[in-house]
Amino acid sequence: MSSRQDVEAAAVELFLARGFEQTTVDDIAAAAGIGRSTFFRYFPAKADVLWLPFDHHLDRLSATLAERPLAEPLTTAIIHGVMQAMRESGDPRGVWLRRFVAQEEQALQEQESVRWSRWAAVVAGFAAKRLPGARGELAAAMLGAATQALIRSMLRRRAGQDTRTETVLDEIERELYALLGPLQAWLDQIGS
Repeated sequence: MSSRQDVEAAAVELFLARGFEQTTVDDIAAAAGIGRSTFFRYFPAKADVLWLPFDHHLDRLSATLAERPLAEPLTTAIIHGVMQAMRESGDPRGVWLRRFVAQEEQALQEQESVRWSRWAAVVAGFAAKRLPGARGELAAAMLGAATQALIRSMLRRRAGQDTRTETVLDEIERELYALLGPLQAWLDQIGS
């Protein structure tokens, strides 16, 4: 019997090869070596192969950010929390990264946008708790949006390549430091 991860891997490969709309649950079940009813024990619907792991990642992201020490500079806290959640969400086979290529299909774009907006809101909500006033709220929204845009762009750019997950995550972390690091002095002024 295949594991949930095997079913995810089979589904993502089929989505990439055939397209999301053209891939049926029966196709996924056959590729994973399971029956249709077993598929539905793992996932309520075909799209959940893509979205359940993303939703679990959002939960991890909230938790890792909440665990960051108050004394840590905000940009460092965001980077460390985001990268910890991403590393916990990744997998050695790279299915997690290939999932982002599959999400680009037209039929999935609305659901993808909603989830990435929630992702940015998690980061912005975390930052808003540390930044006072209207300027702080604006800065928090900018931090959430900028962090999300960088990560989303890099995942899309790298996901189609045969690259190890850890390599991609290391690149993302370097770029986050380049993007957010210079903002810390400005954020310190808002926070004082």
